[in-house]
Amino acid sequence: MFSLRQSVAPKKTILKENRYKRVELIHANRSVRIRKTFAGHSPENLKLNAAHTFKCLQFFQSYFKDEIETPKAIELDELRYAVEMEYMPEFERASRISFQNFGKTRSFFEKCYNIKNFEDFLPSIQHSVLATPKVTKLLQEGFPMRLGFKGDLHDNLRLSKTGLILVDVETTCIEPLGLSELILFLYISLSPRFATLFSLLKKKCLPVCLSRLTPEQSQRLFDAALELFHDFCLSSLTPAMKSVKISLAHCLLRYLRSVVRN
Repeated sequence: MFSLRQSVAPKKTILKENRYKRVELIHANRSVRIRKTFAGHSPENLKLNAAHTFKCLQFFQSYFKDEIETPKAIELDELRYAVEMEYMPEFERASRISFQNFGKTRSFFEKCYNIKNFEDFLPSIQHSVLATPKVTKLLQEGFPMRLGFKGDLHDNLRLSKTGLILVDVETTCIEPLGLSELILFLYISLSPRFATLFSLLKKKCLPVCLSRLTPEQSQRLFDAALELFHDFCLSSLTPAMKSVKISLAHCLLRYLRSVVRN
């Protein structure tokens, strides 16, 4: 006489779902992990998206383990266009990047700008919908290119008690030096604590990229970042609120332009 142990299906909780991606929390075999399943494109592109995300996770574990925490890659399922990775519950408890803690990002961005030999799997922002006319012009004029995130760090980069955490890595690309850092800086300017901005900037709370670019290059980067910020980052706001936010962003950039000139 013998018995068969009953198998238990993994418990799944959908954390996020849209036309292009489903993110699930998977409970199975006494472990918890994240599964990202890609959708909304051709099978070939979905397979590439899954493989790109898996390689990005491995890339950050190899090159950025001293600067930032990212989920560990667990499994790539090309048939289902899915990637499984480590679940990082501390991310939800971590603080968003603000002017008070922006200095903590310095070593991370310095590492991004020090890498000059790029992995073959990293795409250029040139092939993205975020390649606005001014971003494209930077590419055509030979602007310095470095590791970036298509301006998508405001939701994905946070600061915990142990350091920086980055959870979504699939936007990793090659882009004009400083573009994503500057976009993050502009997002911070929308904070209700914007009144404290200038006192904090005077304490050298400035983007690292400004020390890597000439004044002329910085001015061109400001213009490209503001265009991308206007066209994509604020697209969900009402026209009136968008106008207010853009005015604040202009205010910040005027200050940075004066810093660069001096």
